[in-house]
Amino acid sequence: MFRSARLLAAAAALALAPTPAELAARQGPDDSTAPAPATRCTGRDEALVEGRCVHRERLDCSDPTTADGCVAQPGDEAGATPSSPRPAPLTAPDGRRIQVVPVQSQPPRPRRPPNVAPSRGSVTARLNLLSQALDRWSTTGRRHAGRADPSARLTDPVVRIDWFSGYFDVENRTEDAVERHALRGLLQRRCDGRHSVCGFRMTQSNGVFDTFERTVRRRNGSTQRFVTRLFHSSQTDDNAANSTSREQRERSERIRQEFRDALAGNAHMVIYSGHSRLGGGPDFQPPRLHKNHVDYPWYVRNRPGFNLMTNALRERVTPLFFLGLFSCDSLQHFAGGIGRRNVQHALVSEIPIANEGYYHSLASIDSVIATGYVPRIRDGVMRVLNSTELSRFGRRDIMRAFGRLIRRRRTTEPGPHGP
Repeated sequence: MFRSARLLAAAAALALAPTPAELAARQGPDDSTAPAPATRCTGRDEALVEGRCVHRERLDCSDPTTADGCVAQPGDEAGATPSSPRPAPLTAPDGRRIQVVPVQSQPPRPRRPPNVAPSRGSVTARLNLLSQALDRWSTTGRRHAGRADPSARLTDPVVRIDWFSGYFDVENRTEDAVERHALRGLLQRRCDGRHSVCGFRMTQSNGVFDTFERTVRRRNGSTQRFVTRLFHSSQTDDNAANSTSREQRERSERIRQEFRDALAGNAHMVIYSGHSRLGGGPDFQPPRLHKNHVDYPWYVRNRPGFNLMTNALRERVTPLFFLGLFSCDSLQHFAGGIGRRNVQHALVSEIPIANEGYYHSLASIDSVIATGYVPRIRDGVMRVLNSTELSRFGRRDIMRAFGRLIRRRRTTEPGPHGP
């Protein structure tokens, strides 16, 4: 009985099942040959949209029928003319509008920005060089240096020392910021009794200069307060970037004005470290170029830094106690000009110098802090000249100029038998 019941149920199910014609009518066309949805596109200009690969095109944002949902591109503002004609918008098979965002080209990777602050390694190397120069002075230099004229001793209760690092370009980089940071570390070192360029306390620091102070007690019980300022000229370590930088021009002008004020004002010791520019220095800005080379003839003719220096010294009420020119051949380029100005002592170089000049510049500062006197240095590299020696160089410079003028007139003026 149960077997017959199961057979009756199976026969009823077969009677209710749809025929193949009914199935075809319900399903429509045969889907067995339809392509499977795509998972990635092989074309460079194709995008995967709802399982289909479509060409990347931009919608026409100016068409009111397609403006809804359109992503505007640069130049699509009202009244702007598109740079190229735009194709018709894309539509999906079911009639829906497709919004395609064009792929933006990646901008080139920006160049590494120039460094405003020097690297720690370069500052450490320069600091070691300065320390060696001071150690050499403390062990051998003091024994061979005689004192200057006692009447020229620096006894003011407050002494101002300004160190200017000019625009020191070497190929496509600058190094004056390294010098400033190394001097900063040297001034703040703990004093060990060997030299006096130490024990300073920083009281001010900005992007242009640092200020350090130290009070020294003399044997007679009096005290002297030394105020030291450090300047450097380059905005970054990239010479090419500085040459076209507005910030560099503003900085150079600021340093030039500070240098002039120090020479014409109340500074006691002014030291310049940088390029001579064949007598056109001191220089605080990127070099003037001619055919990718320094335009030395222009510097020789115009002498902008030299004129700035001599004019400022002429305005001083009291003579400048010490002027240090730590640059190549400064004896030849500058001694004759400053010999007729208000300078008591000048440190000048006799040869093209490099790092050797640090020894003499730091020795001069160390001696003034320790004793109040400028040491007498004359070793074939740099010389300390007093006012009398500077006057001799000044008169010699006048005679040379007068001789050049006489020779020029002899060659240009017509003689008794014609030109």
